[in-house]
Amino acid sequence: MHPDPYAFCPREEFYKSKEELYNKIPDLSEVEIVISISELLALLNDGHTRWAFEKSDPRWLNQTFHLLPIILYPFEDGTFIMASIPQYKELVGSKVIQIGKMPIAEVQTKLGKIWSHDNKYGEKKFLYYTLGIAEMLKKIGAIPDFSPDFSENIGNIELILQNEKHEDVITQVATVPFMSMAKFFAGAWYPLGDSGLITINETAKNPLPLWLKNTDKSFWFEYVPEEKMMFLQINSLNFPHSKTEESPFNLLCAQFFEALDQSAAEKLVIDIRANNGGNHVELPLLKGIIARPHIDRQDKLFLITGRVTYSAAVHFATVFRRYTNITIIGEPASGRPNHYGAVRSFQLPNHPYVQFNCSIDYYQDSEPCDFNIINVPDIEKKITVADYQNNIDPVIESVKDYNKIINFVKYISRGT
Repeated sequence: MHPDPYAFCPREEFYKSKEELYNKIPDLSEVEIVISISELLALLNDGHTRWAFEKSDPRWLNQTFHLLPIILYPFEDGTFIMASIPQYKELVGSKVIQIGKMPIAEVQTKLGKIWSHDNKYGEKKFLYYTLGIAEMLKKIGAIPDFSPDFSENIGNIELILQNEKHEDVITQVATVPFMSMAKFFAGAWYPLGDSGLITINETAKNPLPLWLKNTDKSFWFEYVPEEKMMFLQINSLNFPHSKTEESPFNLLCAQFFEALDQSAAEKLVIDIRANNGGNHVELPLLKGIIARPHIDRQDKLFLITGRVTYSAAVHFATVFRRYTNITIIGEPASGRPNHYGAVRSFQLPNHPYVQFNCSIDYYQDSEPCDFNIINVPDIEKKITVADYQNNIDPVIESVKDYNKIINFVKYISRGT
């Protein structure tokens, strides 16, 4: 199925680990076997080839796995509790120092080794899930064996948190059945207050920044007159492939270009930082931008990426970098410029409830000699917890200050 599974991992290393796992299986539980297979696949360094828990049987997941009822997010300045169910609202905004008996940095490093990803930004991306899965925390040794009550979904996990006064606080958080928390993860990488969760930014004095205004919409745009800027956000590329002008993506692009041409926009910002992929449907947008040379300039055309940017969204970024004069700003994407993808799912032969994904195609979107594992932005800008908590978008601010940044770089270059 996979065109070249050992492209990023020596075959001998993979087979050695496979044999070690095979010999351990008689002593492992069902959960430990599934997580160990996930760990084995992570050696391939292909984020598309992984345990597909979102496609696995939900009843089995609910009976087998347990989640913390909080969402942890690694910001630039530490890992914080981004959201929680109402019961734990007092924890939201706290910095995570330790989970169980393990410092948070060690937890994140070890979890990264048991979940498939292309690069370190993909590793960070999936910590959004894995930091809350109790069975994975047990696998890496962060928490001990569960209490006898855990089968009744009352297993507690100890956290050491740092509050606003920079005081360390020890707290116990009770885990919940997998599906009762997983519903909040479905398609929402950045939960908002109307989701049923208490979120870190819901009491901010500032209004939601543009990039968080319509996270539920696949394609939307808004003209910002005070900046003479057109903002286009594409949160998903799950549009059907079609060459006709009546295809959904074609029609949306036509509406967008009509609005762009009627506006006084001097800058166009395309935001795909929350886009996890879909299909390669970008051609109508690409052609429309190339046909507008007054926009297709480094100081006029901007693309925002982030750790969630993956798969078809990485293809989108690579193609726009290659064929336009776009300036990319933000956090690096979680996929390679040239990568494997277009997954096919399959069940384990002896376990009908578990699904895995496997890449079946190779996409050479960049130059053949581009072996980079990270799509590095032209201007790297990351979000701190204070930014997010106060609804501040430093990436858009960098777009606004682009000329100042370039002039400063030129000044520094002359000084050296």
